[in-house]
Amino acid sequence: MQLSLWILKNWLEEFEPVLHTACHGSLSEHASNIESHICIEKVRLYDGKSPMDPYTVYTGASHSFFCDNKQQVICFFRNDYLALDTEDVTLVLNQLLSAFSFYEAWERHMHLLMVRQCSLTELLDASDEVLKNPLLIHDSSDAIIAVSTSYLNIEVDESWYELLSYGATLPEKSVAFHKTDNAVFDHTNRRPFYIPAGFFPKGTWSQNIFRQEEQISHLQRKLQASQWEPLDLMMLLKAVPLSLEYPAHTYLCRIFSRYSPYIFPAHMEHELLLLCNLSKLPQQKLFSFLGPWLKNSFYHCGASRPFWDLKQLSIACRQADLALQYGEREAGSIHEIHHHMIHFLRDVFQEHTDPSVLHPALQAIGGYDQKHHTDYYNTLFRYLQNERNSVLTAKCLHIHRNTLFHRLERIRDLFHLELENPEERFYLLLSFYCKIPGTVKHSPT
Repeated sequence: MQLSLWILKNWLEEFEPVLHTACHGSLSEHASNIESHICIEKVRLYDGKSPMDPYTVYTGASHSFFCDNKQQVICFFRNDYLALDTEDVTLVLNQLLSAFSFYEAWERHMHLLMVRQCSLTELLDASDEVLKNPLLIHDSSDAIIAVSTSYLNIEVDESWYELLSYGATLPEKSVAFHKTDNAVFDHTNRRPFYIPAGFFPKGTWSQNIFRQEEQISHLQRKLQASQWEPLDLMMLLKAVPLSLEYPAHTYLCRIFSRYSPYIFPAHMEHELLLLCNLSKLPQQKLFSFLGPWLKNSFYHCGASRPFWDLKQLSIACRQADLALQYGEREAGSIHEIHHHMIHFLRDVFQEHTDPSVLHPALQAIGGYDQKHHTDYYNTLFRYLQNERNSVLTAKCLHIHRNTLFHRLERIRDLFHLELENPEERFYLLLSFYCKIPGTVKHSPT
């Protein structure tokens, strides 16, 4: 359990604590830095000798920390401290220990409730002593999905009853609030953020809790209900119709989900997403089933690399997009990203590489070919591309192996290349791929 000096200050109110902090202001004025303050894990008496642990609050007489004669007890944490109007260190220490015991018991209680899959409202009600004020949880449409019942025991304004009666924020208030304080509603913000007075008379702390992790947890529960295992190997496929005039998303979703519980389909406006379980439905069998349906429905498809963790979904989606981008638009085709990754990297290199850093031999070889009507440029590229496999390279170039050996010998002599050096070969091949599009024609090898 981790606490902050602000929390401990509330527990020490009877000693009239004065907070001295490097923040120079209230916690609400430093919302972006709140997590750096909620990290106190232990409390210790300060002996003035041992080095201070950055996660421990130390308490002791003022003269133990400062060169003064003040009759105070100090609670010191990093560069901040509480000055208490008392000389009883033991009493303060016991109060701090009581605070930690209270919050640790609350944390255990929360864990037990979540283990038995309690409702959000139960969690809120079980936190009344911690939160002190009533709490609402909204979904992305501003509909209320949980509310703590503690509002019944304290004085609240009419806004609460208005919200509860409609079960959601009134549209005109939501629009007005977003216009006034839209800076605080950043969906990428993962930390608690402070909202000045808007719906309610006082400012409030809020946090976006339904983030990607929540969506992934929801998806995991759905997959587990269909007998998916946590360590099953997965692949994401993205299918797109060749013509947007006659999409068959809904129809294909029904067909694929009926065929196997290990195909999880979902469709968006112009594309069909398929999350597939390769551990339960092998890739060869999967592609054999999908191919004809995609072909007859005039769809083509991009496939990610296999992955285990659902947190990799966004990466898998990007891979499927790239496979679609570089694969041919042919009905029924399923393009795997690893077949097109070299072409993607080539384009990235071409876009961001200064031509002056490429291997100088390439320009020299190209000029020599143009002047003497030779084919040394393409010969060297194919030889390096085929990892110096002479049989495969000769077949690719439609020449005899002896002709290939003669060309390579001439290339070494004319351009002083060390083709036995792996770094030289890598530099040359990388330079080939970084050349202007069209310089090297890629063909199956």
